[in-house]
This record gives sequence, structure tokens and C-alpha cells, in this order.
Amino acid sequence: MHPILGETAAAKGICDRTPQVRDEIVEQAQIESPRRGIDPPTDCAEVTADHLAIVRSLWLAQANITVLQEHDFSGLVSLNSIVLGTNSLATLPEGIFQGLSRLELLDSSYNPSLAVLPENLFQGLDSLNVLYLTNNDLQELPEGLFQGLNSLEVLWLAGNGLLHLPPEIFRGLDSLEALFLHRNALRELPEGLFQGLDTLKLLTLYTNSLQTLPRGTFDGLDSLSDLWMHRNPWNELPRGIFDDVLDTLGREYEYLFFQTRAGRLRTGLEAPLAFDSRGQQAPEGATVRVGVTLSRPSPVAVRVPYAIGLGRALGGLEGFSPSPERGLLFPAGETRREIGFTLPEQAGVQGARTVVLTLGTSSEIGIRRSDGSGPDAPYLDSEDLIDRPAEGAVHTVTVSDAAPQQEPPFCFSLWGGARCWTAGVLPHAVAGPLRGSVARTEVVLTNRDPGAGSCEAAVLFGRGTGPAGSVSFNGRFPEGNLLRTTVPRGGARILTLEAPEGEGGRTGAVHLLTRSPCSDSSLKVEGRILMEDSGSGEIEELVSLPSQTPEEWLGDGDCRLLTGVFGNGSDLVLAVSTAEPNHPAPPGTILNLRAFDLTGTFLRVLPPLEISGTQRVLSLGRWNRPLVIEACLNVPGTRSSFRLAVTAIVSKDSGSGAQFGIESLPGGLGP
Repeated sequence: MHPILGETAAAKGICDRTPQVRDEIVEQAQIESPRRGIDPPTDCAEVTADHLAIVRSLWLAQANITVLQEHDFSGLVSLNSIVLGTNSLATLPEGIFQGLSRLELLDSSYNPSLAVLPENLFQGLDSLNVLYLTNNDLQELPEGLFQGLNSLEVLWLAGNGLLHLPPEIFRGLDSLEALFLHRNALRELPEGLFQGLDTLKLLTLYTNSLQTLPRGTFDGLDSLSDLWMHRNPWNELPRGIFDDVLDTLGREYEYLFFQTRAGRLRTGLEAPLAFDSRGQQAPEGATVRVGVTLSRPSPVAVRVPYAIGLGRALGGLEGFSPSPERGLLFPAGETRREIGFTLPEQAGVQGARTVVLTLGTSSEIGIRRSDGSGPDAPYLDSEDLIDRPAEGAVHTVTVSDAAPQQEPPFCFSLWGGARCWTAGVLPHAVAGPLRGSVARTEVVLTNRDPGAGSCEAAVLFGRGTGPAGSVSFNGRFPEGNLLRTTVPRGGARILTLEAPEGEGGRTGAVHLLTRSPCSDSSLKVEGRILMEDSGSGEIEELVSLPSQTPEEWLGDGDCRLLTGVFGNGSDLVLAVSTAEPNHPAPPGTILNLRAFDLTGTFLRVLPPLEISGTQRVLSLGRWNRPLVIEACLNVPGTRSSFRLAVTAIVSKDSGSGAQFGIESLPGGLGP
């Protein structure tokens, strides 16, 4: 007989317990008693303290339990596991686990009404190893809930509605090896939340509402091997937040009776890494610079090795910086690096030759402390932080023995060799039949130079470097679609471009040119596309066309941000054209495009546009959200002066009500 409880008291107590608990105790006593040389009870009235003392586990899952009494588990001094999962418990009495000092596993998961736990609920459970509180309705926890659980190794809190955690909720869990906090509603974590958990190996934070983390969140987690943080709306992670755990993240580990696992880091912030362009041209003897960009800042340093392949008849290269073996090093927060080298002089060698650069694979790319110091993380695979798209991993330099010839500007011949400029471009103009209506483009020329007097101007409608169908300017059909005019000081000229009656539609670009003493800043060109309904004759404005001035044109390595509410049921469209007429783009010229939200968070890389020399219109699909498009131009060859005009177009019937500003930002969006 148990030394504390008498036989009569035990018999009375078991019959008074919750029916499901009573029946489970009787069944366990009947199974275990013969093994211990004790007569088994036939019902609850025959259960003695000796019977209670040999019960080791209670399986009460799916037992339709709605309430438990404080004394339901009293006397079960040998109990080492209780499973209460998948019931309808709304609470647990504060003293229900009192005296269960040998309890090793407690599972109270999948009780959808369980929203509150008493602060002293688990006091005295000195042997508890595993605690399941998964998929309940817990929205907050008392700060002292887990105090004294010095043997706890696995704690499941996933799948609740936790909005926040007390700063010292995990303090004193000196044996904790696995902590599951995923699928909650956490918006922030307090500083020092995981302080002292130097035995922790596995931590899950994924599928919460975290946007950032305090600096030092993972400091002191000397055993952390597996960290899952994806599916959070991250804005950023503090620089160096993983520095203290880079030596252990990714290694294999075990906890409790679970099998060996391979650790990793999942952030959901994998940044695409790529060359800025697919290729370029350069003359022999030239110093070549090849840019490599991370699409967003990384909280740790990234080391990217690269390989070199030399084409036919090409001798050794010189002055590599950095060397291929050392690789490119991106300290935390930095997004762009360059590979530099000098091409050899090879007199007498004719024809094109090539140098091929290839970025290292994911297994070769290394992750380091945020300042770039020390060796690479020994176990961490870079794919957890870096995405290396295959299409951006190769860059080709074509070497030629002939330098590109510089052509005089198109306008040079218009005024007998006088100095002249292209003052502005409308990359997209339309005239003629379009979607059951007739389109025409209204062009406004303004003289904004009070000191220059009247400005001689020429307006050209064309396809960049190719011919376009004929159009009329205010009813006149000038040869080659080139109209000469004069814009008085402080005045304006309004020109209407129309297609000949009965002919098909026309699309192209409008270039505005002027000559000395007026400059490229003297004149301004703007436009709008008007649509006349073929049946009703009603006229509406379809598109407003902003001026593209020389300050806004893209040269090699330049980037522009086009910002607005794109889409809303209509395609996002970009229009591009050569900034100066009849100035073709060198072969291999690429416009790289990336999408960000209005906070600067990277969304994805858009397909690049290969630039030839003609005016083009590119659909980027439907987005239906505020958006920033970054457009960066890469022109092969170090001596090219090619420039590009680019604008975004939104039709007035798209419902967005937005027009796009173009903001100069050399070098890209940046951190």
C-alpha cells in the first residue's frame, strides 16, 4: 500500500475523477498489476494506492474531454507521460500536475478552446523532457509559465495565436534543445528572448508576422544548428545577426529520441546574385570592369568565387582584381562588386576573341561574418541566403582589334555642321486605327530659355534607327517625317501627329532637336495620345507622355526608378528608344529590370530586354499594386556613347490614376 494514501482513500478518489481519466487509470492498473505481482482491480472501487503507483502513462487523446479536475492525476507518482491532445479543454487547473515529479512527456495539443494557462501550472515537473502545446488558442503566456523546467529539452508552441512573448519566458530552460514557435502571429521578439539557451539546436520562427529582429537575437546560442525563419514579411534583418551562430548553423545534430537531422538556415530572404549583364565588347589592351550585383543587402558577408575561360587565340590576362580564387567579397549590407582585368595587346591577331566569366555554384559560394573576416561558415550552404540564377551566372567579354567608330550626331547635318543637340524624346507615339478608334499624338514644344530668344527646332517621328510609316504634322507631310519649326522665346508649338486616312496604324518615337545658340535644356517636349471613337466621335486622352530629357537618359551602368501604381487590371508597359536618332545600340546591349515594392523590398527579377536600335514597347504583365521598377542599362564596350530613353506607360482607363516619375539613381536601387 502507498505510504501516503490509504487504500480506502485511494478507492474513493479514483471513482470521483473525470470519467475518461478514471477509466484510463483502471485500464492501466489492470495491465500493469500482474507484472508487479498485484491483484488487478475489476473497477474503480478496487483501485488502491499501490495500483496508482504503477500507472506510467495515460493516453487521453480524442476522449471528448471538456474539463479536468484538479485532483484527477493525484497519486500517480510513477506517471511519466500524459497525452491530452485533440480534446475540447478550455483550461487546465493550476494544481493538476502537482506531485508528478517523474513526468517526462506532457501533450496538451489540438485543444482549440485552450486559450489561458495558469502561471504555476508546470511547477514541480522536474523531470519533464517534452512539452507539446501545439495548435491551441494561446494568444499570450504568463512570464513564469516554464520556470523550474530544468530538464525540458523539447518545447512545442507552434500553431497558436501568440501575438507576443514575455522577455523572460524561456529564462532558466538550461536543457532546451528544440523550440517550435512557427505558425503564430508574432510581430516582434523582445531583446534577449533566447538569452541563456546555449543548448538550443533547433528553432522555428516561420509563418509569423515578423518584419525585423532585435540585434543580438541569436547571440550566445552556441549549439544552434537549425533555424527556420521563412514566410515572414521581412523588411530587413540587422547586419551581423547571424555572426554568433555561423560556426554551428547547418551541421548535423540530434535531440531526444529524434533521428539525426541536417541543420540549415531558412530565412525567406534569398537574394538573387548575377552579373549586371550577359556580355560586353572591349578593344584589346582595354581595362574591363564587370559588375556583379546582389538584389538585396545580406545580413552576413558573401564570398563569391568565379572562373575564367579564354577563347581562341587569346593570350594571358593581367591585373585581376580580385583574383578568381579569392573571389568577390560582399560585406553585409553591400550589394555590388566589380571584377577588373586588363586585356592583352595582340598586334596582328585579327577577329573576335572572347573571355568568359562564370560565377561559382551554390556549393562554392561562402557565407562569412558580416565584416567579411574569418573563414567561411563550415556547414552552412549559401543557397539559404543566396539565389544564383543560371541565366545570370555567365558574362562574356568579346575582344576586338578595332575600336568602335564614333558617328557624328544625327542633327549635325541639319544645320550645316552647327553645334546641335537632341533636347528630348517621347519614346512612344501612336497614330492611326487602334482598337476600334483612331489614335493621334499631340506634341507640345515649349521654349523655356528666356535668354536664348527663338529656338530653331526639328521634330522627327521614326523608329529610332529605322524608318517609320509617314505621318502628318498639323496636316503637313514632311519628307522623312522631319518637321522644321521655330519656337519663340517663352512660347510653345502644338503639333498633332496623324496617320494618312485609310492607312494602318503608326508607332514610333518623337525626337526634338535644336541648334546653337539654344541648348538641349532650352526646349521641352511633352505629349499625349488621344483616342477618337470611330462611331460616336468622342475624344479621350489615353496616355500622357512625359518628356525624356538628356538628364534622364540611360548610359552604360545607369539606372532609373519608375514609380507608381502599376497594373490595376491593365498591363504594365515600358517604351524604349534610342536617345539620339540613328544612333544604334552596340550588339549585346541589355536593359535589366527588377521589381520592388514601395518600401524598397525586392520582389523579383524581370526578363531583360535586349536593345537593338529601334523603338520598342515591352509588356511586363499585370501587377495590381504599388510598385517600383528599376531599369539599368548595360552597354558592351568601354568607348560606347550610346544612350537610351525609357518611360512607363499607363492608360487612363486602367483605373490607377497614376503617372510615373523617373528618378535618377546611378548604380541601382541599393540598400
